[in-house]
Amino acid sequence: LENLTKRYGDATPVVRDVLDALRGCDGVHLARMSGSGATCFGLFETREAADAAAAELTQAHPAWWVRSTTLSKDGD
Repeated sequence: LENLTKRYGDATPVVRDVLDALRGCDGVHLARMSGSGATCFGLFETREAADAAAAELTQAHPAWWVRSTTLSKDGD
């Protein structure tokens, strides 16, 4: 998966830019693309870190669609 992300990111500068921006956020544990690269996501240490990253990314890249959310726990 990492090789695919690297190869695709190298071929598509916008994917590389988004992943680099996610990786530069405080509290990020993982930044990856989903599927063909139409979506990139970051997994963060805390909800607060995710919210702060979303605010930072929205400010820096107003044309990007950015959302902070959580994964469900225990079937919620």
